Amino acid sequence: MHFVSTLIAAFAATTALAAPLGPILPPSNPSANASPQYCRTWQACLTAINAARSSQEGLPAIALPSNWWDLTYAQRVWAFINLERVSRNLQPLATMINTYDSQVQTAVTNDADPIAPYGVGSWGSIWAGGEGMFPLSAIYLWMYVDGPGGNNLDCTASKTDGCWGHRDIILGADFNAIDSCAGKDSSGADSFAALLLSPTTAPAAANTVMTWDAQKAFSAQGTY
Repeated sequence: MHFVSTLIAAFAATTALAAPLGPILPPSNPSANASPQYCRTWQACLTAINAARSSQEGLPAIALPSNWWDLTYAQRVWAFINLERVSRNLQPLATMINTYDSQVQTAVTNDADPIAPYGVGSWGSIWAGGEGMFPLSAIYLWMYVDGPGGNNLDCTASKTDGCWGHRDIILGADFNAIDSCAGKDSSGADSFAALLLSPTTAPAAANTVMTWDAQKAFSAQGTY
């Protein structure tokens, strides 16, 4: 009987390990941060992102859009966030806007999460910064090293409510637009901030920087 029980237990464990992976969406989050904790070049960051996508969720690798090097840093943040979203069957952030550039740029300067003005509707905000920070390193930290023991300043031993908060905002199902800015903070270090939101009215043409309908043609995942 003991031998049979061992076989059953072993089979159950094997079955659990072999369970298919799939997209991890809010309110669920990865069980642990990805490794490494930092990436220093765009090649290393893209490799780390795709390794985490594969090992944690069984997702295919993301390729950079063919116009990647023509995009500004702020536009790259939006474009890559959309690739993360559509690969998990979430709606893209259809429009990149400049409506709230004042608030977002202030956050870039002050190393802070931007605050949306009253009446915007549903929104969430993210920030990342530090010497040598660039779009893919920011996205890697937001998406894959955002839990306990990582680099999330809102996730500490005494403050756990912010753990995986950046990831949850990036993958927020309700959002369909983004105002993203990049630049230097008040001390001269690289800084990125973005406001993800669901505008109550369609943005005016003057406030529309880019649309996903136009950008997706440059991406290997542009059919989503």
